[in-house]
Amino acid sequence: MKLKKIVAMVMATAMVGSLAACSSGSSTAETTTAAPAPAETEASKEEAEATEAPAEEAAPSADAVWPKDTVQFTVPASPGGGTDIASRIVADYMQRTTGQAFTVVNDTTGGNTVAVENCADAASDGSELMFFHVSTLMSYYQGKITVNPLEDLTIICSIGCQEPGWLVVPAEAEYNTGEEFIEYCKANPKSVTAGVTMGGNSQAIIQCFADDVGIELNYVDAGNEADWITAMMSGSIDACILSPSTAVQYIEAGTFKPIVIAAAERSEAYPDVESFADLGSDVNWVNEFFLYGPKDMDEGVVDAICDAVVAMGDDEGVKESFAEANNILNCLGHDEAVERFANYAATAKVMSEAMGYDVSGK
Repeated sequence: MKLKKIVAMVMATAMVGSLAACSSGSSTAETTTAAPAPAETEASKEEAEATEAPAEEAAPSADAVWPKDTVQFTVPASPGGGTDIASRIVADYMQRTTGQAFTVVNDTTGGNTVAVENCADAASDGSELMFFHVSTLMSYYQGKITVNPLEDLTIICSIGCQEPGWLVVPAEAEYNTGEEFIEYCKANPKSVTAGVTMGGNSQAIIQCFADDVGIELNYVDAGNEADWITAMMSGSIDACILSPSTAVQYIEAGTFKPIVIAAAERSEAYPDVESFADLGSDVNWVNEFFLYGPKDMDEGVVDAICDAVVAMGDDEGVKESFAEANNILNCLGHDEAVERFANYAATAKVMSEAMGYDVSGK
């Protein structure tokens, strides 16, 4: 089965709701009413109480106060990109509202994998958190990390998502639209080199798009977003997908031009630029931001972090800052974040398997 068909099938069930929730900034919860239990007699009540083991009440631990001191956000992304900007907006808000210092540390060592491994060994008091999107799952299913983010880390909460990326090319490229790009690639198979993080979201998105529209590209591992920019300016690559917050400055400077919006709809900022859907592709992967911590974090600490994040969701200044950076603010608590992350995990596993990675036993 082709990659695009597999991805489309899983995304239809697991990912569409995620994009809708990010875009709307709200969520709904289903409620159910349990059937009434059979009436108990006094005798049956006493008998049950006599045989039941006494329930243990979990008292809040001393660690439930958050933050106690300086908090570090580790960001496995380069400075200046969409993820980095979002992390700094959140850190600034938390510092202003809690009175404690928040620092952001960018760590792209090992293709973003070292930060994930370090997160698993971080302090459980919430002083060391990782701010990143769902590409951790790609790294796991493709064998880049041994840490299973869904099981070996705490998915604390969700903080929104990036707007869909843009496929950009050098301003001097001879194609100016998505249709012209496709025509050129069909006439010159594998002549266009796409810069990606091999095995990551970027490769999956471009490869699915290429499969959908029937073109062959040459894929090279060009590092991260900041590296792709450098590579394209030097002529080492011919195309890449950039986050809108990064792409717009180079588009306005006349260095790059947008060819396609990697989404089902066009961008309001560039309505003349075709979307993936316009060109016959149904690829749609949402880069949703999560706060991660080590496994078995104190529940009180997790609740305290979630309370602070959910409160941030109502802050108009943060909303405006996110929008200016082409990000969407949508703050969700622990339970809903875990459920959404599990949906991403199912999708990432299928995508990785379709790209030729062995996901058996994972």
